[in-house]
Amino acid sequence: MACHLRQSISLSTFKHITIRARIAQFGVRHRNLKIWIKAALFLNGSIKINILFRKTFLSIGIAALILTAIGDSIYRNWIYSNNYFDFGLANYLPSITGTISAVFLLCSVSRNFPGDIVKSASSVIVGCALYEMLQPVFRTGVFDWQDLIAVLLTGIVVLLVFKAFSKKTGT
Repeated sequence: MACHLRQSISLSTFKHITIRARIAQFGVRHRNLKIWIKAALFLNGSIKINILFRKTFLSIGIAALILTAIGDSIYRNWIYSNNYFDFGLANYLPSITGTISAVFLLCSVSRNFPGDIVKSASSVIVGCALYEMLQPVFRTGVFDWQDLIAVLLTGIVVLLVFKAFSKKTGT
């Protein structure tokens, strides 16, 4: 009976009065079950929040990845072919959106998410900066100091957002 009671309570949300009625019906001690219910609701709530945050981070990462592809190909070609002046955005837009996509995608699959989000994001940002500096070695591009500054500034903004997020959620 206790197992049946635990399943019915953990699968639905009862108000306090309904929980007391169920407890009286099954003859279970109120104090022990109340502690178990609080623990179950907290655990289920934190799992739901974790999954929601992971899906949100994954969605932001995918959207930024799509913007990176668009900025690297369509936008850059359109700016160059029409000879527009966009303050160099066509050159370093992929660095900005690429950093955002890398941080959000890699943090969303991290084991310690959202607990060590600032530490994970910092590691990804350092990796993005190293990649920008090592592009001539890997023969994937040329070193451009504006790209490096774009990566670092984007990383600082993302870290500030993550620190505010961590303080707000208490993780």
